Amino acid sequence: MTALSTGPDHVFQGGGEMGAMMRTFDWTTTPLGPSQTWPPELRTLIRLMLAAQQPMFIGWSRDLISLYNDAYSQFLGPDKHPHALGTPLAAVFAEDAYPQLKPVFEALMTRGEAVAFEGAPVPLVRFGYLEETFFDFGYTPVSSEGGEIKGMFVACTESTEGVLASRRTLTLAQLASTLIGAQDADQIAQVALATLAQNSHDVPFALLYLSGETGTLTLKATMGLTDTLLDQPWPVQDVFQTQTAQWTQDLGPISAGPWPEAVTEVAALPLVPADGHAPALGVLVVGVNARKRLDGPYRDFLALLAQQLSSALERSDQARQLEEHRAELEARTKALESFATLTRDLGLHEDPSVLVQRAQQVMLSLLPEGYTLYFEPEGDRWVLRAQTGDVRSEALQAVADAGLPYHEARNLLLPYTTLAPYYQDRYARDTDNISELVAHIGASATFPVMVDGRPRGVVAVVLFGERRPWKRTEKAVMESVTRSLSLTLEGIEARRNFNRTQHYLKVVADHAPILLFATDAQGVFTLSEGSLLTKLDLQSAQAVGHSATALFAHEAELREGRRLNRALAGEDTHDLIHFGAQGVTLETWFIPVKNAAGDVTEVVGVSLDVTERLEGQRQVVQANEELRRSNAELEQFAYVASHDLQEPLRTVTSFSQLLVSKYRGQLDAKGDLYLRLITEGAERMAQLLQDLLAFSQVTRDAKALGIVDSAVIVRQVVQDLDALIKRTEAEVEVRGLPRVFSDASQLRQVFQNLLGNALKFNAPNRKPRVRVEAVRNGGLWRFAVSDNGVGIQSEFFERIFTIFQRLHTREKYEGNGIGLAITRKIIERQGGHIWVESTPDAGTTFFFTLVASEDHE
Repeated sequence: MTALSTGPDHVFQGGGEMGAMMRTFDWTTTPLGPSQTWPPELRTLIRLMLAAQQPMFIGWSRDLISLYNDAYSQFLGPDKHPHALGTPLAAVFAEDAYPQLKPVFEALMTRGEAVAFEGAPVPLVRFGYLEETFFDFGYTPVSSEGGEIKGMFVACTESTEGVLASRRTLTLAQLASTLIGAQDADQIAQVALATLAQNSHDVPFALLYLSGETGTLTLKATMGLTDTLLDQPWPVQDVFQTQTAQWTQDLGPISAGPWPEAVTEVAALPLVPADGHAPALGVLVVGVNARKRLDGPYRDFLALLAQQLSSALERSDQARQLEEHRAELEARTKALESFATLTRDLGLHEDPSVLVQRAQQVMLSLLPEGYTLYFEPEGDRWVLRAQTGDVRSEALQAVADAGLPYHEARNLLLPYTTLAPYYQDRYARDTDNISELVAHIGASATFPVMVDGRPRGVVAVVLFGERRPWKRTEKAVMESVTRSLSLTLEGIEARRNFNRTQHYLKVVADHAPILLFATDAQGVFTLSEGSLLTKLDLQSAQAVGHSATALFAHEAELREGRRLNRALAGEDTHDLIHFGAQGVTLETWFIPVKNAAGDVTEVVGVSLDVTERLEGQRQVVQANEELRRSNAELEQFAYVASHDLQEPLRTVTSFSQLLVSKYRGQLDAKGDLYLRLITEGAERMAQLLQDLLAFSQVTRDAKALGIVDSAVIVRQVVQDLDALIKRTEAEVEVRGLPRVFSDASQLRQVFQNLLGNALKFNAPNRKPRVRVEAVRNGGLWRFAVSDNGVGIQSEFFERIFTIFQRLHTREKYEGNGIGLAITRKIIERQGGHIWVESTPDAGTTFFFTLVASEDHE
């Protein structure tokens, strides 16, 4: 194959890749010899073959030396091409097709028998493994002019894809047909894998896992595997959780399928609903054809298998749900029909226990043998209110009659607190701590009975026997009956409340000074009750049937019916109505009542006699006005007095000082004492007059309020008090203070008084610590001035803000007791409030509020 021919031969002219290979091929190394010596019939076939687009092959001589064109080379794959050229046919296909086709070749070469096949299976090794392939071909003998068979001519087409597609389509059609009649998941699993077993080439083995109610995968059916191979670590959990298919070769060779070769590749496909959002239905594990690699069409086929199974399972589940819903509706209907008498008897039975027993009877009529109990909590116990059925145990009955501990009876506590039913397929004997009495009990269920959105009690349903799962229809029946019982009890409660309310309204209307009324959409009274009717010269119900405007036509305020008309137009109306003839004023509310369409159908209202209240308010307003005038006069008097008295006081002070300077030391001790007392008294009187003048000027000489930076004010006050701060060794801490709406001069006076007091009333055993801070509270700033001084008794919290009130002697603490009075007056003048909190011997905090500056910027 490595030798070259001695010269070009025109027989290989053209022919693409194969033509080029043939031209350079050393044919002398083959039984065919140099191409120039080849017989005419062979050369003619070669020209025809190389010029053709259809796959063609020539086998020449008794060894069937291989010659082929470009189209045919594609069939051979890298395992056979290009070394198949010039090689005997038996050597080229020794490991795959030749043993199968040898009889055909021998018949053709010895007897000249031509043959043709369609879709013939031809195993080929062309991509590293023995592959299942199919071909349409014709084998034709080629004879010399003398009739001797010299070789064969082959024209062929690969039909593998078509044959496999037909086979797989048939499998999908058969699967669809068999799944139509499957009723449930188990039947689907069995018929599906039985159908797949008919195509063991594409599905050499299969395992079908389905999800149960708890979401756990269960192996439902297998095909093509021995029991010893079922325990392989199939990748089902990951596929189920991720809903993503996996293709693996990690499981090793598996003996399955029609071929002697083992399966080495496995596909695991999730079975998912059509919407792709619900949880997976299961997983299909499929072995891959040992003689066919997983290509695109093969993957599509397996995906369609999984899709068909998913659809069948989904249809089955939908059918099951429909059947359950039908059974549930039927059970609900039956239960509600049985319970209908309960609601119809609402007017006959006001006793809730009778209604509960009716509900219990309905439940038991639709269930196996058992009993029902109804408990309500009372204090620390569950009290039995109603029972239907025998508990079959005297001791258990005694326990139920005595009541159960509230926190220990979890079978009752759980539904009562969670507001949801509590089912037990097998009553857990330790649930209510009565295990020795409940050995004969099977399933149990407890339901909260709700009234007006709150739990009233718990219905317990108990069945005798062993473990018994509750059916969905049984749950539906019991829950429907419990809901109906709750609604019925609510109806009784609503009726009682209505009757009670009606009674109360009548009592109120008959005895309280009110008037209840209602009109229709035309303004005609339909209700008129209340003790106020007598003040209007009317009797009970006298106004019913009369137009409101006509009945009070003599009253100017009511003649036009302005307020009533506003209510009839849909507007809530509230106003004062004066009845001039009777001298009565009523505060009245008109409330429109609308139907579902939003139209006003009636107006209801209530009137209160406010005649005396209005007179009282008038008197209060008059008294307040007189008080304001009196206060103004007092302030004027305080100002004039404090101002005008200063002149004679200065005269007294001047002459007392002259006496002291002239006669000090010339008088006896008593004389000196009298002079000193005169001087000190004059000085105190001067200070009192100054303080009184300052107090009167808070409002008299006040400036307009504006934006003030309180931090700047406090900084100035601290500077003014610097000497006192140093003398007392005080620590003053000022935290971030805001801008407020105030009077800068008066605000400075406030901080001067509060900081001065904090430094003055310090505790002798510790250094003074003073802190000033503020926090935002809505539209206000709340200031706090705190100290660690002597503190104030709580009974003096209000007294300290009164003018000239002192808690200490002048010998101990100086001052006239007016600073806090001025401070309160300033704060209240600026729309704020001041108060104190204090602990004796621990310290005091003064709080006051001022309007935030943002509200005025």
